[in-house]
Amino acid sequence: MSVNVFRRSAVHLALLGAMGVSLSGCIDESVEEEVNRWQGGEGRAVISIPLSEVAFNGGNVLSFDVGVGSGAYHRPGDPANVFYALTDRGPNIKCKDSLDVIGVADFCGVGNNGDKIFPLPDFTPAIYKFELSSDFVATVLEVISLKGHSGVISGITNPLVATDTEKAFDNTGAPLAFDPSGLDTESITGLADGSFWISDEYGPSLVHVAADGTIMERVVPQSVAADLAGADYPVTGGLPDILKKRKLNRGI
Repeated sequence: MSVNVFRRSAVHLALLGAMGVSLSGCIDESVEEEVNRWQGGEGRAVISIPLSEVAFNGGNVLSFDVGVGSGAYHRPGDPANVFYALTDRGPNIKCKDSLDVIGVADFCGVGNNGDKIFPLPDFTPAIYKFELSSDFVATVLEVISLKGHSGVISGITNPLVATDTEKAFDNTGAPLAFDPSGLDTESITGLADGSFWISDEYGPSLVHVAADGTIMERVVPQSVAADLAGADYPVTGGLPDILKKRKLNRGI
């Protein structure tokens, strides 16, 4: 149940067969040789980065971890055992699953089954840099939190009119305000200058992020840009507008 409900946002990331499963599409030949060497043995790295326990109004107390399995990237020139991984938007629970998970039916209120509960609304999506040892122990080398002009951003849903969105609720069942800067981060790649491109499911959008985590630009479908006028970073409507018609939570 927990894997189905929390997915990457609150379960441990298992790096099966070292980096070969996650990174096989973005590594050079020398790295591939090293990965193949690791795959010759048996090993499984479980990355567990605890967040906190959360008590729900009238319901259960649950523990959450950082989920770093949304995307992964190996930068050319880095050691074979060093890679970057991307978090999701943070722990979230489907309102329709509130009875099974929280122990309270209709936790978000009647009629809100299609929306989400954010137990830790202050969670900041981030890029983690890891080093994986030969005995499959993962060490965090760096955490790059995503931020706008005024500070770190959240993973809370956007105030979208041009396309679908979800309402958000906290651990008491109270509604959370939409966040025009919020991102549901899903995949990552890097550029030679140290910056990154990240995909986001809310817009959907492509987000250019500086090496220090500062969002330089978020590119969304043309008519979605006006909905995000209050974002704490530049937003441009440079993607084909048909992309706004994709099904919610189906990425870009």
